Amino acid sequence: SDTNELEDIVKKVLSENQNSVNDYKSGKQNALKYLMGMIMKETKGSKKKKIVNDLLLDLLFMVFVTSMDY
Repeated sequence: SDTNELEDIVKKVLSENQNSVNDYKSGKQNALKYLMGMIMKETKGSKKKKIVNDLLLDLLFMVFVTSMDY
């Protein structure tokens, strides 16, 4: 489904940009903008920003709660 495809893209971007994930974890808001930009680049801008942003925040929250790396 479209959501699964998007989730896979977000996970890929997170795994490829661990430094930005760590920067966001330490409070750097610009890291979130960077990750968002990378996701939009991967999707060629075909996904709604709100949906991408919500999914990105959900997955980042899961990373922080479980302390797992992608």
